[in-house]
Amino acid sequence: MDLYSLIKQNFISGEWKNISLRKINSLLEAKRPFEQKAVLKILNTLENDGEIVFLDGLYIATEFADIIKGVLRGNEKGFAFLMPEKGDGDYFIPN
Repeated sequence: MDLYSLIKQNFISGEWKNISLRKINSLLEAKRPFEQKAVLKILNTLENDGEIVFLDGLYIATEFADIIKGVLRGNEKGFAFLMPEKGDGDYFIPN
């Protein structure tokens, strides 16, 4: 299994919840700067793809985080609505 798949699997399985970059590097035995840079690049990719989020200095899979994933639709008056990917309805976001 490649490093990307290993990291992703640990998050998706719930093995890694609320975990710091330091702890991830320790578990992967990434001690050299180039190894740590590779781990950070994978975490950034997973974050950009919506697989994980970085909250309060910790990483967690989006499915285990207390967040709502969706599309934000704003207007010129300054307020917006969040349309969730899952479920019905929307959420009003005041300005």
